[in-house]
Amino acid sequence: MTTFTCCSDLHSGPPGDARTDSTYAWAEAWAKVPEPKLRLGDMSELIQFTRAELDAAGAFVPTDVDGNHDRGSSGVRELRIGDTIFVHGDRWDPRVIRWLGRPGCWLVGRLERIWPDADVRLEQWFARRFGGGRHGDAMRYVRQAVAYARERSARQIVFGHLHQRFQLLVDGIRVICTGCCVGGRLDFVTVEVTGG
Repeated sequence: MTTFTCCSDLHSGPPGDARTDSTYAWAEAWAKVPEPKLRLGDMSELIQFTRAELDAAGAFVPTDVDGNHDRGSSGVRELRIGDTIFVHGDRWDPRVIRWLGRPGCWLVGRLERIWPDADVRLEQWFARRFGGGRHGDAMRYVRQAVAYARERSARQIVFGHLHQRFQLLVDGIRVICTGCCVGGRLDFVTVEVTGG
């Protein structure tokens, strides 16, 4: 059995920029976590910022599994290690959110320059209107994650994206949501993997 430490959803951007909500001192805390460890998506904010902006600010954080905000960072959408699947979680967004997500985030990033709370207010409205996104129905994501794991004969599935930290056992499949590393939070979870 191997124990992995996982995190997700840092949304790293240039320090001091209003669109950056990553937790200060994340890198220092993460450096103290023993190997093996995995970053499960949305570590860099590549919708609000370009890779060049992040590199210039020393804010680019690589990921082991791509999320919707850093797609293309690692080129990996899913990892299977032993009995466990590691993904980001955006794959279970409602279709309208998947279609509008990247252009919507880009537009909100521009709005945030004049309306600092644009991301929070619009995301809450969108979730109420369409029932999804990271403020939507977490159990809908859990049900889809369980079905996904069962189809692939996995014992557990680990994902981020929801900015909620929880661990459930549903129909014999362990579902672990990693939480986030924004707004002062540092949600690191440990996952025991067999057969890896």
